[in-house]
This record gives sequence, structure tokens and C-alpha cells, in this order.
Amino acid sequence: MSIAHITLLTKDIIPFKEFFIKTLHWQPIEKPGNIAVTAAWLQIAPGQELHILENKEFDSLKFEQEYGRHIAIRWP
Repeated sequence: MSIAHITLLTKDIIPFKEFFIKTLHWQPIEKPGNIAVTAAWLQIAPGQELHILENKEFDSLKFEQEYGRHIAIRWP
């Protein structure tokens, strides 16, 4: 079993996307044409993707502010 994709929401997609591109060298890939919101798809590894969706009204919940919504990865 492996992760196919992770979807994360952000208020501002540009710096969020650039962080992953610049620090982890994840590459932008074409997103499906049926996504009606501002979004970006990044390839993490073959068959693994990060889907980033923008919502200007997004506000993290109290739990997320205290503990943070996050993913954990191992980097060589």
C-alpha cells in the first residue's frame, strides 16, 4: 500500500506551492480540467501527488492552531 495523494487547503496558494517546489523539489504537474477552484498539483514521487486547493476564506480550527495540520515525510 502507498499514498496516492494528499490534499491540503490554503488561503494563498503561491507561497504554499513555492515552498514545496523550492525546498523539496516537488514538480508541478497538470491538474485535471474538472477542478473549478484555484489549485496546483505537485508530483512527490512516481504515483504520489500533493493537491493544493486555495480558499481565501479558509480558517484553521482551534485544534489545528494548537497542533497544526501537517504531513510528515522522511528526507534522505
